[in-house]
Amino acid sequence: VFLVHQSYDSSRLFPRELNVADREAFGADVSFIGHCQPHYARLLKIATQSGARIRIWGPGWRRYSRFHPWVRAIFSGDGVWGEDYAKALNAASIGLCFLADVRDTGLWGFHAGGAYPASHRIVS
Repeated sequence: VFLVHQSYDSSRLFPRELNVADREAFGADVSFIGHCQPHYARLLKIATQSGARIRIWGPGWRRYSRFHPWVRAIFSGDGVWGEDYAKALNAASIGLCFLADVRDTGLWGFHAGGAYPASHRIVS
């Protein structure tokens, strides 16, 4: 048993050559993969005003979109897993990572996939 901090599996998350179908299915200027939270929604709504192509995947967003129409245009699914997760990470130019605290590992997936990971400021 090894304790490894802040890492990812490089055999699963690495820059890939994506075909046209993958780019269409997962491509975005900005992606967010994660569950729905009100403070995430506030930040994503601000991001939609940039004019960038934004996509979100994760639990709770489908229901949230019923009451917040702006989400419908960027909601891509209840989640993305396995090879599709790796493709979604690769197909984004920027990956938004809303971190709970400085120990959160959300940044590593986008970085491993070749996207620029961007986060809000964390005060701890």
